[in-house]
Amino acid sequence: MLRRFLGVVGLLLVFVQFLQAQGEVVFSIESEPVTKEEFLYQWRKTNMPLDDFLESYIDFKLKVYDAEREGKDTTVMFRSQYAYLNNQLLKRIAVDAQKELQEKQRLYTSNQQRMQATEWIKLAHISVRIPQHANSYQETLAKQWIDSVYTVLQKGADFDQLMKRIMQNSSQKDLQIVAEVLPWIPVDRHLNEWKDQLTTLQRQRFSAPFYSPKGIHILKWIGHQSTTPYEEVADELSFRLEKKGKMNPAVDLNILSSWLQKGIDGLNQSSSLVWQQREIHDALLVSSFSQKDEREQVIDDAVLEQYYKQHKDQYAWKLPRFKGAVIHAKNKKIGKSIKKYLKGVPMENWKRDFDRLYADKEQVDAIMEFDLFELGKNDFVDDLVFKCTKAPRLDDYPYAFVMGKKMKKGPTSFMDVKSLVLQDYQKENLISMTKQLRKKYHVEIYSNVLKTVNNDGRI
Repeated sequence: MLRRFLGVVGLLLVFVQFLQAQGEVVFSIESEPVTKEEFLYQWRKTNMPLDDFLESYIDFKLKVYDAEREGKDTTVMFRSQYAYLNNQLLKRIAVDAQKELQEKQRLYTSNQQRMQATEWIKLAHISVRIPQHANSYQETLAKQWIDSVYTVLQKGADFDQLMKRIMQNSSQKDLQIVAEVLPWIPVDRHLNEWKDQLTTLQRQRFSAPFYSPKGIHILKWIGHQSTTPYEEVADELSFRLEKKGKMNPAVDLNILSSWLQKGIDGLNQSSSLVWQQREIHDALLVSSFSQKDEREQVIDDAVLEQYYKQHKDQYAWKLPRFKGAVIHAKNKKIGKSIKKYLKGVPMENWKRDFDRLYADKEQVDAIMEFDLFELGKNDFVDDLVFKCTKAPRLDDYPYAFVMGKKMKKGPTSFMDVKSLVLQDYQKENLISMTKQLRKKYHVEIYSNVLKTVNNDGRI
């Protein structure tokens, strides 16, 4: 086995020496060459100075080499991802763009004829999905949230702008929120409950909250028509053509057959195709290297805390925060009982204990939001803590109060910014791992070839 391994290494050395003699190798990693052609192909796609790109590309190829040594290119995940991206590359070669456009236009014309037989509508909606086996607390929380959205709309808020805000801040821990504009869809393909709303809803107006098997919704009727502009359905037409596979009239079956039988070697294409395929291969391996720290290393909180203390200044914030809970209750008496219930409970357990309090109750007389709130991100915090606005109270829960503490200069504990600390720690660890690869594997740079690369310039 050792003799065979040494034999392979010997052949690689001979191969590298041959290429180097031909002026083809820019650098090698453990005798595995990176050719001038590959290097130029990648460098010409950047705006980096040659020396900077050289260092960056050596690091890149070191990660590729290390991942290959660990067999990352033999895993099921790698093979499936590589096959998918390779097929996308094949599509660019085997699909005739002009024929594809003609086929899409044919489908579009057919669609327009079909559309005239029924009315097509475009809707936007703000919804809260309710799980099939939701408890009363989840249902009440969903209803309260959608009612608060409806109240804001009734006070004159722009539906589209509000929807954008909700989409940007849809990470409510206890709610599954959806806010989106739907594509043109035939009326009869919508839920019955949605169709019922359309009988009375006027165009460019929004509905009151209503239930369906999917949850609670507010609809906005954007418009209806019997034809649709080509540009609005072009992506959908492309998807339909792609699903046809080799039955797609735009596919060149000769190219497809050659690819399937011989791969790239069977195609009469430029060498850049080889590098595009190699680029897919290498990028996937580098991705697996970058994720290695996240997947394989369980990082102890003590390690993160130490890292936080060493870099504390970078986690200071410009705008103040409020760490704690915003609680909406039926009345002040209930609010006081909740304060008493949570007194003495560590802040990090408030939400857990509050949820337990109402888990089995049929009537929910209070709801809670717990977070690290930034100024300007929550109307009730801005009102009750920072005193910079007035937030209208909720109809079902008119008494609102806060519990927690204002934080002006920065986090009091690494737990307040744990996700950021983890992200920065992993990034720094990745840089350290990359430096270790420089020590682990021998890299040889051929300066005489590098000079000729510099003379070649960019495309």
